[in-house]
Amino acid sequence: MSAESDVIFSDFKNACQTTPGKIFPLPGVIDDAEKYYKITTKKLLLEFITNNGLERLTFVNKSPWRNNFTNIKPLYVFAFKFHTNALPGYIGIVKNETQGNWFIKSFHPPDDAHLSLASKLRELGILSSEEDHE
Repeated sequence: MSAESDVIFSDFKNACQTTPGKIFPLPGVIDDAEKYYKITTKKLLLEFITNNGLERLTFVNKSPWRNNFTNIKPLYVFAFKFHTNALPGYIGIVKNETQGNWFIKSFHPPDDAHLSLASKLRELGILSSEEDHE
């Protein structure tokens, strides 16, 4: 990861633990987290992040956020790929330095991911996430 992305993710992870009221999942994020990873609430998502659930985290890119509401200090999306158990994932985060808060823009499998056999079995209820650790 780049030095900037390391700092951004470290600050984000710390904010998830210390100031969860300043983290805002955008519409659809919790729905995707539930659909793909069985994470059903913002609280569970933030706990998942702070407890190192995003394994093998790699920085993808930094790009201007399409929904920028200011030209004075534009907001950027920092995108990362990760794995959790056998599942690939993608998270996009936005830091709003002006207001001191964060947006979780995306939390889902990466666009280039092919859902693994484990994820399909989990989807069908045949495999639980606890069994992945054995």
